[in-house]
This record gives sequence, C-alpha cells and structure tokens, in this order.
Amino acid sequence: YIPSPKCSNDILASHHQTTQKDNECMKLVFVNDVNYPVFRQFVHYYLNEIYDYTDGIAMDQYGNYEYDGIENYLHDNYLKAFLMVEENRYIGFVMLNTGRYIPRGYDFSIHELFVAKPYRHQGYARKALEEIFTYYKGKYLVLQLENNIDALRFWRHYYEENEISFVEKRRQVDDTWVLMQTFLII
Repeated sequence: YIPSPKCSNDILASHHQTTQKDNECMKLVFVNDVNYPVFRQFVHYYLNEIYDYTDGIAMDQYGNYEYDGIENYLHDNYLKAFLMVEENRYIGFVMLNTGRYIPRGYDFSIHELFVAKPYRHQGYARKALEEIFTYYKGKYLVLQLENNIDALRFWRHYYEENEISFVEKRRQVDDTWVLMQTFLII
C-alpha cells in the first residue's frame, strides 16, 4: 500500500483511535486476491452510477454489472488497482493503466476513479490522486464521459486547484463521446 506517515497502518483499527481530520488517514491499498471481492463490489457501484451516461454496460444472470477484463488488474503489471481505505472503511478505488493499455506517448492513464457517495466532497479523490502522483510521475491521459458533468467538474477543479496545465480534446471512443485531458506530473 501507499502509507500515510501520520496514521495507523492497521486497516482494522478503530476509527476512534485517531483524531485526524477527514481523509488525512486515507491510504491506497493494492488490490489483491484477498480484497478483490471488495474491489469488485465497488466497481459494481461505479458501473451502476455511470449506467445512464453510456451504452453497453451489461449484467450477468445474477444482476452484477460486467466489466470486461477486471480480473486482469490482479496479475498484469501494466494494470494497477488501488482501494481507498481509511481505518476500517473502504472509500472507493483508483485504476491506473500503463504500457500496452494506453496510447503510445503516454506513461499513465487514470482509467477509473470512484468514491462512494457517503464519502464524496470530503477530499478523498484528491488525496488518492495526490498519492498516485507522488509515486507515478510522467505524462498522463484522463478521459471523462462528455455527459458526466460531475466528473468533468471534479477534474477541472482538480487541475485548477493544483495548477496543472492540461490539454483537452473531444474524442469518440467506442461510439461514446468523451473529453480527454493530457498533462505532465514531474
């Protein structure tokens, strides 16, 4: 995981053991075989939320949304998935793609970023990105569905707040219009 020096490293520690402000003790934990079911559940929540913005999200016979290739995040070195964890609570996830999973000329793509509704507007997504950008430097690519106004608003605010210069283009990906931003983290 990516540690926070001010906080307990015990995921199961009681929330009452800390007096840190919201999100200060949040850390990113690599998705592995043990916590994969939690990650998969959060991906289900995410797909349910973006269902109205895009076509092609299918369900299996049990009512679970299908995300092709999600299991590859367990074992492919070019795909990294992190759960956001604060003390004993899972908050959301980040999926980071590299190598053959992104266009030539880029080092990383924040492929997905999700914070569960009870934890939004508390700085968790910003904190997760801060941690990612501390350890993974290079040229980034980020896409948002063009009609996902909340995602667009979040990213534009994040760039402005952190004085990140970016280039934005409108593209069509798999019959869906997206806005694509590229930027450099050094």
